[in-house]
Amino acid sequence: GAKPYVAAIDLLFAWVTRMTTYCDNVVGTEGSSSIQQQQHADLLIQAQSTVSSILNSYLLSASSSMHAAPATNNEGNHAIRDAAYGIYCIQFRSRTWQNHAAEMTLNSDSSSNNSLVKQLFQCTGKEDEKLRPRAVAALDALLSAYQQRIRILLATEATLQSIQEASKSNSPAEISMQQDNPWLQDAEKDDTSNSMEIDPKPNDLEASLRQLSNSLVPLIWAAAQSYLPKASRVAAARWASNLLMEVDMISACYVLCFLAGDADPTASSIAREGLGLSPVSSKTVAGTESLAFSSTTSTGAKPLPAFTEIVNVLFVSSPTVGDYSSNRLKRYGDFSIKGKAASLRFSQVCLMNDFYGGEDEAVLLYLQALCETLEMFDGRQASSGPSSIDLLDESSASLQSTLSASQFARRQFASKSSLCLSLKDLERLSLEANSSKARRLIAGSCGRIYEDRELWETPDESSLQSWLSRTKIEQSLNLCCAKLQSMRPGTNFV
Repeated sequence: GAKPYVAAIDLLFAWVTRMTTYCDNVVGTEGSSSIQQQQHADLLIQAQSTVSSILNSYLLSASSSMHAAPATNNEGNHAIRDAAYGIYCIQFRSRTWQNHAAEMTLNSDSSSNNSLVKQLFQCTGKEDEKLRPRAVAALDALLSAYQQRIRILLATEATLQSIQEASKSNSPAEISMQQDNPWLQDAEKDDTSNSMEIDPKPNDLEASLRQLSNSLVPLIWAAAQSYLPKASRVAAARWASNLLMEVDMISACYVLCFLAGDADPTASSIAREGLGLSPVSSKTVAGTESLAFSSTTSTGAKPLPAFTEIVNVLFVSSPTVGDYSSNRLKRYGDFSIKGKAASLRFSQVCLMNDFYGGEDEAVLLYLQALCETLEMFDGRQASSGPSSIDLLDESSASLQSTLSASQFARRQFASKSSLCLSLKDLERLSLEANSSKARRLIAGSCGRIYEDRELWETPDESSLQSWLSRTKIEQSLNLCCAKLQSMRPGTNFV
């Protein structure tokens, strides 16, 4: 039976609890040596290896019996895995593990440095419903350990940079003040008393973060897929928002834009919050205030990626996220309707943040995505569901903001270009779109184009004459008059 194994794992759980408590109280004290601390850490790592073997056996069994309940789902094996997740949680929250095991985890080669992350993500997706919260708790504890490690690395790098800048001034007084400042020393003690001890290697920091990103991105992206359980997608959103955003912002934003369209409200809410997008529906934003629309959804104090970088990840035909290039990565056209809306809005926020730092090629790529989205609503077969209308409103608002900010964007509609929609198509959409808000916004976009006289002037004609002949606005006005005359006299206008 399983009783001896349950008793053994319970004994291991009790030993790990006592050992971590003892080690955490000893770490950093005057009576403890680095050799002694390393010996304690080695014992905890051996316990971690035992737990890892137990969970790997379960994952192997679950994979080999996909169409039948695995034999490991009896009461005894439930108790064993329950204790295993508990051991993980205790270890990951321990300063001893964070000081030694986490450092090995982050600094080892990319093939093995995230075996724990991979294992726990798989457990979150394959674990029995009763134990899935325990797997999620272990994964959250590991996330906290990673965050603490990255936070200390970045803080140490900033401190070393400030000391190097002070040393360049060749002022002994300034160097002494940096090294002997008691307030700085006290602050450093407070920050590291409950965190990891580190041996800073600033020259390797960028390479370590890139290596960490390269190993995390495939795992997080795999866990974010819609066919996996809710707990897996929520965990992917948390890892992308809380950790990957600090390590590789562009890759994190790509994953979060995809998850912002998730069917589960918790996963989508975490993703939108990670992007800095307001949870309030875009319907509450005045359609005529296109620039205000962008500012209300800005991320405030959070850093934003460059518009060119985020557009070249979201809207290209073959996306590459960091150094990860795979046919499993989805294009913008394959995102859900809500994911498309979040991608357009976030890109618009980045454009307004650059104001206007986006290169013309990036603006053109963004315009192509906007026009392809609006083309979905051109015709009688266009969808009129709530999510589709939100996407229509979002793309219309983003188009108006882009045309207001960029003359290059306006020029694409004033002359022949590679866009799938022309100015006449926009005029038709402004009269036939399924959303009254979208009609107002698209009409405003047409107005932005018509108002730019530089687009329509020619050297051999007067300004007004050139504008009338080139815009052919008279045809558009006649069409509007015909629409108005076809309405009944008693119609109320809003």
